[in-house]
Amino acid sequence: MLQIVPDKAHRTIDVADMSAPWSAAEEPVWQWLREPWKYPVPENSTATTNLSALRGNRITEAARWEVDEWEIFAGAGPDVPKDELRVVPLGTLLATDGSPARVLNLEVGTGVWRDADSDWHPWRKKETSGGAGTDD
Repeated sequence: MLQIVPDKAHRTIDVADMSAPWSAAEEPVWQWLREPWKYPVPENSTATTNLSALRGNRITEAARWEVDEWEIFAGAGPDVPKDELRVVPLGTLLATDGSPARVLNLEVGTGVWRDADSDWHPWRKKETSGGAGTDD
């Protein structure tokens, strides 16, 4: 059997190593093919994310926009170039980095952020001179 994979610079967490026997410990992204779904959200939930997150970098922003749709980024979401955006199963990010499990309980329309040294913080509205708020 021959598997064509991207070079190391372009590989992401969802590229399985087909040269070794499958193992949930070694290929956690694919565990949902054999293991039962254990999260309190629909199994078909999706996340818009960026290549940085899919390359294993620390997730720093998350927002829930629909019942089964999130945005989860490594870095600032608004700064992600469109050609680096990807929509993936939410389970892909949960399987490799347990920290996004915190975002499963977000109310629709809310988000959280963290930096390199902190835990999750809720987005807050900041007041403008006219009294209307904008998200941080």
